[in-house]
Amino acid sequence: MTTSNYLNLDCPIAESLSIVGDQWTLLIIRDALTGVSSFTGFEQSLGISRRLLSRRLKEMEESGLIDRVPVKEGAARMKYVPTRKGAELSMVLMAFADWGERWYPGKRGPRYEHTHVPSGKEIHPAMVRSDTGKSVPMQECASLPSAVAETTSPERQRYMDERAVEIKAAKAK
Repeated sequence: MTTSNYLNLDCPIAESLSIVGDQWTLLIIRDALTGVSSFTGFEQSLGISRRLLSRRLKEMEESGLIDRVPVKEGAARMKYVPTRKGAELSMVLMAFADWGERWYPGKRGPRYEHTHVPSGKEIHPAMVRSDTGKSVPMQECASLPSAVAETTSPERQRYMDERAVEIKAAKAK
């Protein structure tokens, strides 16, 4: 977990990276969301040192991404389960996996298949209009700061101003 360079930025991406920006954190969440729950399970899956794994699990628990709970009622042995906050990273992980498959495909074929469980059909992360629920192409999307956001980059501010004019014109149609 890296916070020193991110905390001065008023940005939800920077704040999120201060919690999940370490590669091990996302891989531990990936494993937790796919059934790994024991310390040994994470260690075997990731090939990570016990010391580093212990530190990451503790940081993830402190950040509210996972809970450390008894394996069963009254048991001394513990397991790690994703919290709602941790589980909501599944969308981020799906997007990462799709991006990775597109740009760094596996030699034997896709390594991940995202599935809508009730239908058994394949799914993909998508940008969706909030008013219609319809998927829109990425090139038609923009992330712009809200009225309360601050930007420290004149170059970014120019870009944002130009995009805001485009969006305002589109809304006027």
